[in-house]
Amino acid sequence: MSSNQTTGISVNLSTGEVNAGTVQFRNRIINGDMRIDQRNSGVAASLTLNSLTYCLDRCFTNTTSFTTGSATVQRVTDAPSGFMNSYKITIGATPLSGGTNPYTWGVCQYIESYNINDFQFGTLRASPLTISFWFKGNNAGEYALTLIGYNPPTYSRYTTTFNVQANVWTFVTKLIPSTGALTGIWNSTNDTGLQVAIACYQGTAGNATALNTWGSGNVNSATSLNWPSIANATIQVTGVQLEKGQKATPFEFRPYPIELVLCQRYFQPIVNWTGGNDSTTSIAVNVQFQQTMRATPNIEKVAGSTLNWRTPNVDNTSTSWTINAPAASTTNAWFQVINVTTGAIGQVVHHRTANNNVIATANAEL
Repeated sequence: MSSNQTTGISVNLSTGEVNAGTVQFRNRIINGDMRIDQRNSGVAASLTLNSLTYCLDRCFTNTTSFTTGSATVQRVTDAPSGFMNSYKITIGATPLSGGTNPYTWGVCQYIESYNINDFQFGTLRASPLTISFWFKGNNAGEYALTLIGYNPPTYSRYTTTFNVQANVWTFVTKLIPSTGALTGIWNSTNDTGLQVAIACYQGTAGNATALNTWGSGNVNSATSLNWPSIANATIQVTGVQLEKGQKATPFEFRPYPIELVLCQRYFQPIVNWTGGNDSTTSIAVNVQFQQTMRATPNIEKVAGSTLNWRTPNVDNTSTSWTINAPAASTTNAWFQVINVTTGAIGQVVHHRTANNNVIATANAEL
């Protein structure tokens, strides 16, 4: 038995069994068990072609250069033993195609540099990493996994592959060596430090010159299964964990309130607000964020949302309202609600607590 008194992780040297004890924050992936879904609450969302689409908190799918086809992303309750949810991508009856050098990053997450500074990338003390996750697809074959390190302008990339049977949950674990991450100036603040992309595909233009080693440029695997081109193809991922060291430890289940707070650093729905009538057709709205955000967020109206507000003794509703002149910091936001009929100028108003629908979002994703 070998143990690390700093981390509390012990390894049985004869069997390789790892005991992680009660060590917290080993996992640098946020929402790796796919519990938090502030945007959609489990409802399927359509992928936007040639764009990046966030579905579950901190997780996105990128489809670049595709011009035809459709796909959806969704939190589902199908998961391996020990988990409740997974991130599912479903290709439509018309698969993704077209465009110049199209590529897909399946289930992805940008990791903030602050959260991986102890990896010491760019120094001779750079740490090896281990990534582990559960994967299921309805097509058997080889899939690709890529890590992209943000040390501009180089952008170091590490690509490896894994094989699965059809419709079987498979546990995947990969050791990512530190070689290749020893030099360069890596991002180190509230910017992107590392990207994880599970089930990425880029065709021949992205062919890796050498798998299982750090390189630069486009090194996604062209030998992996082109699942985005298969009608009705599905992939599912959960239990994603990225940690220091050369052994995969048991998945770190953080308490739900803690995981939610970690997610809210990057994205928050806006429900609670106060304000005042600053004209007969507009309301000045003030919002205090639930958590300090990573950076100044973008404030956007939720399409089709209903604004419910109350002036003294009067309830009001509008579906035609719009946001005007949003301004924000990392702790709060201000904007005008226009195209509404208000009461006396200067009158204090607030949202109706009986109608806690989301009217807007604050987005500070990487």
